Amino acid sequence: ASWSREATRRPPVDNPRLNTQRRLDRIKSLAANPSVEPGQPHLKQDEVLAALQRDLQAARYAAQRAQKQYDAADPENRLVADELERRWNDALLRVEEVESRIEQQTRTSGQTPAAQPDEFADLAAALESIWPQADARLKKRIVRTHDP
Repeated sequence: ASWSREATRRPPVDNPRLNTQRRLDRIKSLAANPSVEPGQPHLKQDEVLAALQRDLQAARYAAQRAQKQYDAADPENRLVADELERRWNDALLRVEEVESRIEQQTRTSGQTPAAQPDEFADLAAALESIWPQADARLKKRIVRTHDP
């Protein structure tokens, strides 16, 4: 009985026009109702950026705290003052490091904008118009890319 269900799920191989029309219809429906998948990388980049912003906030707090400790130190006690100054400098370096990572992440995320639903609709329309002229190799690539 499982073979009959499998046979009903797939279109018959002997009717290429029916197969083509079904695939084009499926692509059009996906274009009309795109899932969240195209935007997933964008969401992940937003999450990374938010985490970096939290790291920056923590680093700035640590730098301010180190500065206050340095300012409160007795200048006559040079060993303590030197150590506190070193900690303050380390905290400032950490702030700069996180800021540069945020800048890098912002540049990287700007390179791959999320696909918009109207772009899918345009792509589906273009695909339908060029499908009859496409050679078999191109059609196979499109189908392999489209099928999960």
